[in-house]
Amino acid sequence: MYNVCEQESTLDVLTFFIGNAQCAIPISYIQGVISAKTLLNIPSRYTGKTKIINIDGNNIPVIDLERLLFKRSTPVIKELILILGLRSKRVGFLIGRISKLLKLEHYHLKYYPKSLGGIYDYLYGIYNYGGQDIMVLNPGQLFNCDQDLIMSILQEKKLVQERRLAIV
Repeated sequence: MYNVCEQESTLDVLTFFIGNAQCAIPISYIQGVISAKTLLNIPSRYTGKTKIINIDGNNIPVIDLERLLFKRSTPVIKELILILGLRSKRVGFLIGRISKLLKLEHYHLKYYPKSLGGIYDYLYGIYNYGGQDIMVLNPGQLFNCDQDLIMSILQEKKLVQERRLAIV
């Protein structure tokens, strides 16, 4: 997998909050940030895990990033959807609020072995900025999260839409 941090001396990132945790993602993967008020309801067995948003006629899965990374979801309001694009795929992630744009020096990143599992599977590393640790997320790994769930949601949403058309 192409690792942005190994190819460039600096990394431009957008920082944001998930609960109290500050995270960052390379801006080259960001296709947009939109209000979470536009989420569509999906079958109840997926409630709390994944939702769908329709952009330009395309159903895009939206994943609660806090639940994915920390295996929990607090009642903190997640008001934004961060839309990421990788090749022809798009996925949305629920986040709290945007913090700022930063230019990170890759040699200041603290790397962790993926063998640690859990949240480390999704990290490039940890960056200390002004005394605060920022988790720099790896978009490629985020796209690989729960692919079976994402595909089944998209398929089920398609079937629900086809049934609605057949009833009309």
